[in-house]
Amino acid sequence: MKILQICDHFKPAIDGVANYVYNLSNYLSKRHQITVLTSDVIEFQGIFRARKINIDHEKYNPNVEITRIPAKPPYFPYARGYYMLSYIAGVLKEMVGNVDVVHTHSYMLVHTDFVTFLVKVLSKHKKPLILTVHGYGRRSNRWLNLLSEFYNKSIGKWVLSKIDKIIVLDPRAKRYFIKIGVSPEKIVVIPNGIDYESLQSFKENVEKYKTHKGNVKTILYVGRLQKEKGVKELILAFNELLKKEKFNLNLLIVGDGPQRQELENLVRKLGIEDKVMFTGYLTGKPLLQAYYSADVFILPSKFEGVPTAILEAMATGLPIIATKVGGIPWIVKEERNGYLVDTSQVPSNLINTIIILISNQKQILKISTINKKDSQKYDWKNIAKNVEKTYIKVMFGEKL
Repeated sequence: MKILQICDHFKPAIDGVANYVYNLSNYLSKRHQITVLTSDVIEFQGIFRARKINIDHEKYNPNVEITRIPAKPPYFPYARGYYMLSYIAGVLKEMVGNVDVVHTHSYMLVHTDFVTFLVKVLSKHKKPLILTVHGYGRRSNRWLNLLSEFYNKSIGKWVLSKIDKIIVLDPRAKRYFIKIGVSPEKIVVIPNGIDYESLQSFKENVEKYKTHKGNVKTILYVGRLQKEKGVKELILAFNELLKKEKFNLNLLIVGDGPQRQELENLVRKLGIEDKVMFTGYLTGKPLLQAYYSADVFILPSKFEGVPTAILEAMATGLPIIATKVGGIPWIVKEERNGYLVDTSQVPSNLINTIIILISNQKQILKISTINKKDSQKYDWKNIAKNVEKTYIKVMFGEKL
C-alpha cells in the first residue's frame, strides 16, 4: 500500500504530532511505502519566528520518503500551514494519483482543510482520506474558544463531512466530535503509541540523574516547558513538600520550551537548586535513564490529549499522578495505576496526593506491576496495526 502522511511539522521537531507521525510512518513502512509531506519548521517561536531544518528532501528509512516545504511567516495558530497550499495545489494533485490512502494530521489547521478540498472535490482520483485529531475542544483563551466554535459550525463541519474516517486518541474526543455532529460510525479510537520493547529491555546505569544518594524519592516530569503543562505549579508544590522534614525528595524536569528560563529563575528564587535538575530535551538512552531513575511520574497539565510521556512512564513501571484533563482519565484509573487531581486543586491537592503515594511503598510496587502490564497494549506495533486496519476498511468496506 502507498500511504501519504501530511503534517505541518515533523522530526526533528519536538512535539506530539511530530513524534506520532514519525513512529506511525516507521512502523507502517515495514509493510507499506510511506511519503511524508511536511514543512521545514522545527519549532514555531511566535507569529513571525520559527526554527528550521535545512533539508528539503530526505529518507530516514528505505520505505519512508520525506518532502519538506519551506515555511514562511506569519505563523497564525489556525493558518500556520498556509505556506503549504501553493505546493499542495501544484504537486499534491500528482501525489494523490500515485497513492492509495491520504492521511492528514491535526484538526482545525488550514493544511487539513485544503487537503480535504483537493482530495474530495478537485481531484479526479477521490482517494480515501483519514484524519487523526491531535488536539480539540476548549482553549485557554476566550477568543480562541469563540473562533473554535465558529470553525466547528462552518469550515470544520464541511471538512468532517468529507473525511472518510476520523481517528481520535481517546473516548472523550470521540464524544466531543459526536456532540458537534459527526456520526459515531465515522470515528475510531486509536491511542498514542510507545516502543514498549525498548522501554522494557533497558538495562543501563540509572544513577546519572540521581542527584542524591540514599533513601531519596525522585519525582519526574517529562514534557514541554510551557504554561499549559503546569510545571510552575509542580515546582511550587515540590517546594512545599521539601518543608516537611520527613520527606527527602528531588525533582527531575525533562524537556525544553518557552517557559524554561522562568522556571529556572523560580527554582533559584526558592533556593532549591540542589533539589531540582533541568535536563533539557532528552531522547533515546538518556530519556530511559531518566524514567528508570525516578520513583513517581507527575503530569500536572491544564490541557492534554493522550500524552506519550504517561504511557512511557507506565511501561517503565512508574506510578502516575496527573490532572483530570483530556484523555488522561481514560489511561489513569484512581488508585489502580495512579492518582488524578483537578486542575483547580493544583498545587494544594497535588501536594497531598504526592504525600499519600510516596508514603506507601507497597502501593508503589503494586502500581508498578500493573502499569508494566497495562502499557503493552500501547506498543506501536499494535497501534500501527489498528491504523492499517482502518485504512483497509475505508478502502474495501467496513465488514473486512
